[in-house]
Amino acid sequence: MKRPEGVTLISVYHFVCAALMLLAMIALIALPFIVGGFSDGDRDAILWTSVGSAVSLLFVGLFFVLNLVIGLGLLRMREWSRIAAIVLAVLRLLSFPVGTIIGGLTIWYLLQEPVGARFRR
Repeated sequence: MKRPEGVTLISVYHFVCAALMLLAMIALIALPFIVGGFSDGDRDAILWTSVGSAVSLLFVGLFFVLNLVIGLGLLRMREWSRIAAIVLAVLRLLSFPVGTIIGGLTIWYLLQEPVGARFRR
């Protein structure tokens, strides 16, 4: 069964998002060290930067994994990944304006009956 090009495009979009989140995770790991180098030993600045980076790292890491898993599932035409991509697209609607456009188009496309039927086969 040939995968629709729209599904491939949405899958690639998820991989690009995962790659950007990986870069963000690297920056979050480096941030406390950078602040430590410029803070002249201010322990509070280092502590709060480390705590904020750790919390942000968990959040970004979760979405990194979600995007990666959903992208792979879409490439393999798994129904669960279509549903998960729709849920993630609903969350992206809040990222105005680009996320709203991409999220809206993703929802519209993945809810099309011919596309859904391809996933159920």
